Amino acid sequence: MNCNRCQESLSPFLDDDLDEKTSVAVRDHLATCEPCKKLYDDFTAILENAKFEELSTDLSPNSQALWCRINNIIESEIVREEPTPVPELPRGFFARGFTFSQVGTAVICVALISSLLTIVGIRNYLEPTDDDIMGSGEP
Repeated sequence: MNCNRCQESLSPFLDDDLDEKTSVAVRDHLATCEPCKKLYDDFTAILENAKFEELSTDLSPNSQALWCRINNIIESEIVREEPTPVPELPRGFFARGFTFSQVGTAVICVALISSLLTIVGIRNYLEPTDDDIMGSGEP
C-alpha cells in the first residue's frame, strides 16, 4: 500500500469502516512508514481530545442578562435601519417660516411707528400756524 492510499484510508480505519483485508494493509503500512504513522497519531490525538462529556444544558446565572443585551443590540440595529420620518409642516401663518420672535418684533415695530405718527399728527393739529399767531391779515 502506498502513502496516498493509506492517508485516504485513515479516517475510515479509525472509524472501523474498512474491510479486514484493507485494515490489515493500513496497519502494516503504518508499522513501516513514519510520516503516515505521524499522521495517524495526530488523528488519534484529535479524536481523543474531541471526546467530551455531554454538555450541560444548564444556563449560566447571567444568561438572562446576556440574552437581554443581545436583544437590545439587535433592536438598536433594527431602529437604525428604519428611515426617519419627515416632519409634517405646520399650516397657517407660521408655515411660511416666521418664528415667534420675528412676529413679536414686527408687532412692536408697527406699534412704535403708529405711536410716532400719532404723536406727530397730534402736535401738528394742536400747534398754531403762523397765520393764527399774526392774525388773519385784516387790520
